Amino acid sequence: MRLADFILDQLQAILLEWEKFAITIEPAALTMTSKELRNHASVMLEAIAKDLRASQTPEEQAAKARGSGPKTIETIAGEDHGIARLESKFTIEQLVS
Repeated sequence: MRLADFILDQLQAILLEWEKFAITIEPAALTMTSKELRNHASVMLEAIAKDLRASQTPEEQAAKARGSGPKTIETIAGEDHGIARLESKFTIEQLVS
């Protein structure tokens, strides 16, 4: 099974594990709803799966690695998710983990 297929097949299980993990790294997560914890996560995981399936030139891969690729709904969702987590009192270290 390809990683992209696994992500899509296991999307809900991955999100549930994220919720469990988030609670262990940030006590504020205890008071957040599933919707708040999953904020943008499914969009990001679906985007990762789509990206894994897409053929890319080395230049496109390098641009993405530098964060200089084009803004898409997926990259915007990732930024929004990070901002929401920081506003929910997650530290930068917790966000990265």
